[in-house]
Amino acid sequence: MMRSAWMAQEILVAFPGEVTSVTLIPIRPPAPGGIYRVRRNKELVWDRKQEGGFPEADALKARLGRDMIRGRSQELDAGLSSSGLLEDCDTCPDPPHDNKDDEQLIEWEMPEKSLFADDRLSPMPHVGITYSIPQQWMMQSAWFAQELLTTFSEELNSVCLIPSSTKDIFMVELNGQLLWDRGEHGRFPQAKELKRLIRNQIVPTKDLGHSDDDDKKEMPIQQDMSDSEAADMRQYFGVM
Repeated sequence: MMRSAWMAQEILVAFPGEVTSVTLIPIRPPAPGGIYRVRRNKELVWDRKQEGGFPEADALKARLGRDMIRGRSQELDAGLSSSGLLEDCDTCPDPPHDNKDDEQLIEWEMPEKSLFADDRLSPMPHVGITYSIPQQWMMQSAWFAQELLTTFSEELNSVCLIPSSTKDIFMVELNGQLLWDRGEHGRFPQAKELKRLIRNQIVPTKDLGHSDDDDKKEMPIQQDMSDSEAADMRQYFGVM
């Protein structure tokens, strides 16, 4: 879980404006040997079983970058073709040739659920966390995602991190219903507050342990973290 959350942050930092969200989806029941899959939209990008291990951040980002460039190239070619511009161009390169066998293979191998993806896959119960890019609140959001998926390991089916260019925004939604708005409350929620709100909606009888203790003190959420500090923490947790 921690590895996945840190890798999600690496992707969000590397592709601002292109990756609009990252969804963490736990696989249940756990498979022998563990499952770790990454897909972009509907395309399988990395499968730990096929690749023989976890991806390094740089390798995964390079693969995603190539896919995005190829996708933009195909969109451009499609636009030029529909406008008739390519038909009159003698010097333009040939449009890319789609390998139908590869497409079928990718489609056939595509898992029903991936560990995280950059589209808004949202098998419910689903939590969406929208955070401000200018305030660098990604770290806080990823931490909340880990806390929620750990506490509700049998109840939550996905948590989505959604970056926003809007200043000061931090919102948490459950199945599209707003649970917490930092603009309204004037602060980040405590983890136990967020857990209680979600528990009351999806599994009211669940015992949250110390999160049900009003006297339990929590560490304050750090308001800001520099890119270098975030990189140091990712390195510490083994996501290079």
